[in-house]
Amino acid sequence: MLPRNFSSKWVVVLGVLIIAVAGSSLLLSKFSSNNPNNLSNNSSSTRVFPTEAASRLINPKYKIISQDQKDSGGRTVFYSVDRFNYKTYPNWGIGEVFDPTSKEKRLSRVIGSLSGWEAIPNTKDQYLILEDPSSHQAYTKTRVAFESNPVLDGRDNATELDVENLSTGKVEQTKKLFIDLNQQLIAKLMKKGDAIVVYTMFNVDDKFNNLPLLDTNGYPYARMIIIRRNEGLKQIEEENGKIF
Repeated sequence: MLPRNFSSKWVVVLGVLIIAVAGSSLLLSKFSSNNPNNLSNNSSSTRVFPTEAASRLINPKYKIISQDQKDSGGRTVFYSVDRFNYKTYPNWGIGEVFDPTSKEKRLSRVIGSLSGWEAIPNTKDQYLILEDPSSHQAYTKTRVAFESNPVLDGRDNATELDVENLSTGKVEQTKKLFIDLNQQLIAKLMKKGDAIVVYTMFNVDDKFNNLPLLDTNGYPYARMIIIRRNEGLKQIEEENGKIF
């Protein structure tokens, strides 16, 4: 019981102090639970997209339009650029790109998400199947050369593998053909959902009209396949050791 001379003024002050102490305890508790240094080893967090670490490595001229939320290495990145940079960085966007200078409508390149591979009877070659990363609509299949072929001048024009460095915006040559790569390594370098750029091959016997080189099933041969990493070849070698 309060003394008789304890004024109502002091009652109010005491009440304010009690509320202040309680509020401080609540805030301190909330801060402790949100402080990353206090998280236990068993805690989990949802990756924010795009991650700050990944964003710092991407060329500042790129605007990411699609990327898997679990990807921090850049292998699933699709990007756009403004009209002042589209010639400098031709691998932007998603979809099929046709050559406007060709006498006939020639598929110049395909940019899409890796859907899978399709075996071709009586050959080691395979069709590479890309799709839209959002709608999963399949694009035109392209033929990847896994063996020497007279149509490709033996191995002189066989499909090559290169890597796009997303931090510099440059394509780095591996100087390797798919003929020289084993399936186990290809499976590591190119996984389902990866962003892939395929440049098709034109008919070397008809350069003037820039016609496509098609196989007997009517599908274009792939001249070059480009995979993506934030730091290009350096990153691939850090992940897999010296392979190129």
